[in-house]
Amino acid sequence: CDEALTLEMRTSDRRAIERDTYLYTSVDIPPGAFHVRRFEPVATQDVVHHMLLYGCARGAKAGLDKVIGGMFTSGARVETCEDGTTQALLFGWGKNAPPLHMPDDAGFRVGEGAFKALVLEVHYLETQSSDSTHESGLDVIISPGKPRLSASVLAWASYFELQPKREEELVMASCAYDKSRTLRAFSFRVHTHERGTSVWLERLVGGDSYRAVRLMERDPQLPQEFAALSPSEEFTIQSGDVLRVTCKFNTMNETAPVVAGFGASHEMCNMYIMVFSDEPQYLSCLGSNSTRISTFTIEAGDAATPVTDLTAVRAYEVKKSWPSMGGVGGVQATNDGSYVWMFHRGPNVWGNGEDPSKTMKTIAAKTVVRVDLYTGKVDKSFGANAFVMPHGLRIAPDGSMWLTDTALHQVFHYAADGELIRAFGSRGVKANGARGFCAPADVLILEDGSFVVADGYCNQRIARFDANGEYAGDFDFRGLASDVSVAHQLAYAPSRGEIALANRENATVVLFGASSGVRMQDPIDLSEYGKVYGLTYMASSIEGLRGYYALCWRRDGDGRAHLVRLFWPESSTVRALTSTPPNVYAWALPSDITTPHVVAVQSSKNGGTDAWGPGLTVHIASTTSGSSGNYRRFWLGSNDPKSRELGVRTHITAAADDDDAADDADDDADDVRFRASRPDAAASTARRILTTALAACACAGALLAHRAHRLRIARIADITAFDELDEA
Repeated sequence: CDEALTLEMRTSDRRAIERDTYLYTSVDIPPGAFHVRRFEPVATQDVVHHMLLYGCARGAKAGLDKVIGGMFTSGARVETCEDGTTQALLFGWGKNAPPLHMPDDAGFRVGEGAFKALVLEVHYLETQSSDSTHESGLDVIISPGKPRLSASVLAWASYFELQPKREEELVMASCAYDKSRTLRAFSFRVHTHERGTSVWLERLVGGDSYRAVRLMERDPQLPQEFAALSPSEEFTIQSGDVLRVTCKFNTMNETAPVVAGFGASHEMCNMYIMVFSDEPQYLSCLGSNSTRISTFTIEAGDAATPVTDLTAVRAYEVKKSWPSMGGVGGVQATNDGSYVWMFHRGPNVWGNGEDPSKTMKTIAAKTVVRVDLYTGKVDKSFGANAFVMPHGLRIAPDGSMWLTDTALHQVFHYAADGELIRAFGSRGVKANGARGFCAPADVLILEDGSFVVADGYCNQRIARFDANGEYAGDFDFRGLASDVSVAHQLAYAPSRGEIALANRENATVVLFGASSGVRMQDPIDLSEYGKVYGLTYMASSIEGLRGYYALCWRRDGDGRAHLVRLFWPESSTVRALTSTPPNVYAWALPSDITTPHVVAVQSSKNGGTDAWGPGLTVHIASTTSGSSGNYRRFWLGSNDPKSRELGVRTHITAAADDDDAADDADDDADDVRFRASRPDAAASTARRILTTALAACACAGALLAHRAHRLRIARIADITAFDELDEA
């Protein structure tokens, strides 16, 4: 049966017997898996101030009919769910906002494996007539089955106090996203009371409160709908991002301070962002109007399953017939973990003491390749007849590609389709300062489009450039215990405010302030494990494996490669200003990795490895003289993944157009209604619903018959609820 079901959720207006009344109603989801297709408000601004819809994993909390409070009561959030967990928000409405229709391939999962009940909060600003027969609420239209992409909501709120007689008062709440899955934002809603003039969202650059990229903004006095983002406005949120919501208020009409609260005399600062992912992630950020960076709280989604014993963690190789290619200078996985990009050298091999700019020819083959991690095949490639000695590769936040060539002494910026946008530096010309580079090894792109270059083999520096590509100076290397010798690979930890350098020949990792470019603490000596060739950062805290990962090579010793984790206590998501050295733990890699070069990691929640347990996928790139073995994939975890399969691939893409009038007409004709009604009509309404539903949709009969004995007056008044991984 593919007919839509309408869950009617209503509260009686006459129960709003005093100003700022909050009423609640709930409905149970029928057995089976469903997803929300539409939200249709049944309310007007002159009666209802706002409505919020929450999801509960089990059922609604008893006694909500006695609550007069809403989001905060006596400083605590009102619990809407029987299990006592903080509620997950699905939808919000205010100021006569229109209905919301979800894209065809996405929706909010409810029922089996998701929310078993929905709770609607209705805020009445003014007292309503005691003899009113009107009801207000929301119709939630659901369809059977799971959507291809799961929608969820990120919510911001703040505690604050506004001073009177101010034309501009700002309230901020900042949180670091330290979860795993990549999220794609597709619509947003803002909320304040009448003093609010604007609400906006920013992404902080390197966690710096003074450097931010504004992503979206809206006047809270407009209809408080979930406003759709255009394809060009949509953006992704990935692990490590720091997001800040700011509300601007005008208090010129106030004579006393105004505090945050649920009443009309109070104020609110809220933003809600709807996002897509392969699995729903409901998160909240609670601020206190300061520059402090907190972390998102999980309301519903991936629970942390941290590794507790590092000695039980192994580096298991994921074997597959990976493509043959020349030595790999750079490697990076896509955000969703489905693909890995590599920048290879074809037949060119860089020998000791050799100047490749003088001895090597341009590589005829396509040197930039994308490998499908599910199939092991190359599915995209470009870069033929363009490079001599490929080295660094980086995917920018906008999906474009940045590359470095140590023989050409250049940095390149390519569009996602492989078209060259711009080249920095002069081809084949060694230079320094603002004039160019000398064998640049790596490049890192920040949130505002600025970038830094590990200018790597000759100049021994980290050069900084603004978003227009103008030279902005070098990082400050003063105070280093030893000179930098081959600035090889960069790692970025925005929530910690750091950029780290693999100081290859001196076998150290050096931490710099991402904005200041100043060294944060003494270099971290890893000489026990060899030269530090590769370096990357894992921002997700889900697996308990957050930290920097260095690829070290005992090149001048036994030749063994090691993967080395550098980490601080898990409470230190946002870096404190301290010189505390990190903890260090190392794993020996197979002895047949003879020329390790660079490393990349991805979380267990991406790339179909969720069922493998807590762990990370590790991509190791080498520069052997042959064409095989230059890419190796490992699983860093407690469980050997040989007996586990990869999950289903899911692409996080832009929302599809949902404006299909014909489909909407069919949906309306096929609706089957479940009603949340007044207690005094509960029993008769339940029987009427059941009879109507059975007549309207024969294929739903079995479902409703199964539920008939469970239709009853709910606990809340005003509610009737009724391998080898070779082929993995």
